[in-house]
Amino acid sequence: MRYPVVRVFAELTDLLWAEGRRGAAEALERFWNKLAESQSFSLLCACPLDSLDGRAYEGALQSLCALHTHLVPAADCNAFNEAIGGAIREVLEPQLVGMLHSLSAQHRPATQMPIGQAAILWLRQHMPRTAEKVLARARARM
Repeated sequence: MRYPVVRVFAELTDLLWAEGRRGAAEALERFWNKLAESQSFSLLCACPLDSLDGRAYEGALQSLCALHTHLVPAADCNAFNEAIGGAIREVLEPQLVGMLHSLSAQHRPATQMPIGQAAILWLRQHMPRTAEKVLARARARM
């Protein structure tokens, strides 16, 4: 009997990442992506990054985004977006909030992700001190 959808959970990538072997983890992800070009399956990865920790944005998150189609930063994306949105409104002037959302939407990676994650990625790249303030306030809200 053929199954219409095969789902693969790749635990090895996380183990390599946790050991600090990021190059090997990224190579494994590229292998899975190449295999997906010829085989039909859904690949589910779980890398325990704290999306509210500024250190996660020091290359790690961008590397993961380049290798994945979707990014889910928290178990409850709505709560994550609300925490980030509230923190942004606390830190930025009202006219800058709309500008931030516009800029982050225009410059978001190809990876599908919640709007709050895209805003943090943009802030981290262009206004790192503001990003840290937003992350600190968002952590207090979660």
